[in-house]
Amino acid sequence: MATVLLTGTNCSQQNNIKPAASYEDTIAEWDSYEDVAKWLKSNFSWDLSSQTKIHKGIRKYGYQDVWSVPGILQSPLETFNNRRGHCKDSANFANGVLEQIDPAYNPRFLFIWNEDGPPHHWVTAFTKDGKLYFMDFGAGPKWSAVNGVHGPYNSPEEYIEYLASLNVSGFRPTWGPEFDTYSRNLLIKLYSV
Repeated sequence: MATVLLTGTNCSQQNNIKPAASYEDTIAEWDSYEDVAKWLKSNFSWDLSSQTKIHKGIRKYGYQDVWSVPGILQSPLETFNNRRGHCKDSANFANGVLEQIDPAYNPRFLFIWNEDGPPHHWVTAFTKDGKLYFMDFGAGPKWSAVNGVHGPYNSPEEYIEYLASLNVSGFRPTWGPEFDTYSRNLLIKLYSV
């Protein structure tokens, strides 16, 4: 028979392991988009089950309506806690946190149409010093070359051209026919601020 001895010493204190910081405490320490990018790069991973859930939702509710269905898109807090998700979960996290850090970033979603798709792709567009930047840490392993912070750009078209130049298998980014107006209007609004 084994004997277990319990003491008053907390194991995490004994091993000098710092307890995980809360979402609110972590975000409060950040002061630039670089902090958001660093966290996403080190902590977030694309998740096939999230993409599968979204594809089922799209079939059931349609592309435009699926995002208002509870449980489809994670909140920034859920993404912080889960540390995985779909590309739009990553973009939603970046949008929410950038808005908290400095509303002057004017973060917005950018939908990227994949001529080979679906899947298509979501990233975060934001401004800094009058230039456009794009944050993307939500691509899966096959598209990992697109992950990172990209910019500065003078126009959204330059970013799309950059993505196309990567020649990622199965990903031919463009302004799509259904989302052309939607994406362009978001970026025109973003860039004009």
